[in-house]
Amino acid sequence: RMSKFLEGIDLKDVFFVGLLEHFEKDLRRLQQLLHWKELSIPQLNRSVSGPAASKPTARELDAIKKLNEQDLLLYEKACQLLGK
Repeated sequence: RMSKFLEGIDLKDVFFVGLLEHFEKDLRRLQQLLHWKELSIPQLNRSVSGPAASKPTARELDAIKKLNEQDLLLYEKACQLLGK
């Protein structure tokens, strides 16, 4: 989905790029860039772990990767841009 939103746009031209797995750190970086005085980061929607968590099969994972190929490429570009 994000690759559709950013279609034709070079990530180097975007004001801010952050990654979900670095949410708090990247949000603090955005806070500094925008000179926000206060920032509260709520702890909502934590992922489920343990027996209740389901993991995709290899076949499902391959299908997900295929359906999200452009987003995965965008993610790789974002990681390279951020040095992560």
